[in-house]
Amino acid sequence: MNSSTNKKSLDFHLDLIPVISLFSVCICFLLLVAVWVQVGTVEVRQAMGGQAQSEAEKRPIINIKMLSSGDLEIEVKDFQILKNKKELHRVTVKNVFLNGHELVNIIDKLKTIEPTLRSAIIEPYSEAEYEKIVYIMDLLRVYGVTDLGVTPL
Repeated sequence: MNSSTNKKSLDFHLDLIPVISLFSVCICFLLLVAVWVQVGTVEVRQAMGGQAQSEAEKRPIINIKMLSSGDLEIEVKDFQILKNKKELHRVTVKNVFLNGHELVNIIDKLKTIEPTLRSAIIEPYSEAEYEKIVYIMDLLRVYGVTDLGVTPL
C-alpha cells in the first residue's frame, strides 16, 4: 500500500464570497438607515400650553379654521396693534386652494403689522385632506410662522 494515496489533504477551503456579500448588504442597509433617519426627522415641539399660564407671555396667534367648502376663516388674537382695526380681526378667504395668493397676501399683511408673529393654529374640518393641511402649513412656514398646531378632530 502506498502511503501517499491514503493521506488526506490538509488544505482547508472556505468560500468567503457569501460572507463578503452579506457584510456589504449590511453596510448598505446601515448607510441607508442613517441617511433616512437624518432626512426623516421633523422638529416637533409644543407651540403653546407647555408652560404654566402665569409664565406664558401673550404672543400673537393666528387661528385658521378650514371649512368644507374650501374657504378659510382666519382670526387673529393678541395683536397689540390690531386692537382698533376690526377689518383684520376675522377674515374669510374664499376657495384658498384655487386662490392661494389671497392667503399669502393676508399672511404678509399680518407679518408686516406684527413681525413677532410665529404661532398659528389650524382647525381642519372632519373630512379634511392631509395635503390641504400641509399646503396651509407650508404657506405659513414660508412667512416665518413656525410654531404650528393642528387641533384634533
